Amino acid sequence: MGVIYNGEAVRYLPSFIIGLIFTLITDIVFYLSARYSPIVDFLIATPELNANSFEYVLFGLHDMTITLLLACLCIIFYKKVLKKFPLNFKSALIIQLPTIFIVLMHTYQLFQYSSFPMANSIYAIVEISGRVLSCVSVLLIYWLVVAYNKQINHGKY
Repeated sequence: MGVIYNGEAVRYLPSFIIGLIFTLITDIVFYLSARYSPIVDFLIATPELNANSFEYVLFGLHDMTITLLLACLCIIFYKKVLKKFPLNFKSALIIQLPTIFIVLMHTYQLFQYSSFPMANSIYAIVEISGRVLSCVSVLLIYWLVVAYNKQINHGKY
C-alpha cells in the first residue's frame, strides 16, 4: 500500500500501458505476418517439408527479427515520447510483463494438452527459441541501449 502513496506506481503506469500496447501490436503484426508473409508461402511450397527441415530456421529468424524490431520501436517510443518517466531496468521489466504473461499462459495451455514441443527437431528448437526471445526482447533491447550509451559516454565512438 505504501508504494501507491509515494508515487512509485504512478511513475511506472505508462510502462505497463506501453507493455500492453507492445503485446497487442506484436499479436497484430504476427497475425498479419502469418497471413501475408511470403515466408509462409515458401514453407507451403517446399517439397518434403518435415520437422527437421532447415527452412524452419529461416522462419524462426523471420519471427525473431520481427520481435526484436518491435521491441526496439517500443523502447524508442517510450524514450522519445515519455521523457519525464524513467527508463530503467524496472520500467523495461514492466513493459515486458504483459508479453511474459501471454507467453506463459499459452505455454501452460500447451502443457495441458501435451502438445508442447520437445527439443527433438529443428521446428521445436525454433519455436522454443521464439518463445524465449518473446519473453526477453524488451529487456534485451534495453540492455543494448544501456551498453551503447555507456560506450558513447566513455568516448569509444
